Amino acid sequence: MPWNFTADTPIYLQIAEIIRLRIPRGEYPPGTRIPSVRELSQEAAVNPNTMQRALALLKEEGLLVTRRTTGRTVRNIRILSGWLVAHWQKNISISSQP
Repeated sequence: MPWNFTADTPIYLQIAEIIRLRIPRGEYPPGTRIPSVRELSQEAAVNPNTMQRALALLKEEGLLVTRRTTGRTVRNIRILSGWLVAHWQKNISISSQP
């Protein structure tokens, strides 16, 4: 099923945000491998280059680790715990606005 995107923000940024939100929800648990660029781009119905750009952003932010033999994995929870708490607080404060 394609992901829902809006026209006001670049798609790669929306993809990165969707993946960021999937980590604390347990869809991509820390320490596990995420699906390949091809798999994710097919799921989201986007160009693989767009998905690659989103994943590169998440790697740059430190959320993903890329290894030659295992692909991309979500960073260990000890490393992510501070980031996740801050992200949840940001989302709560934004979503709790009337």
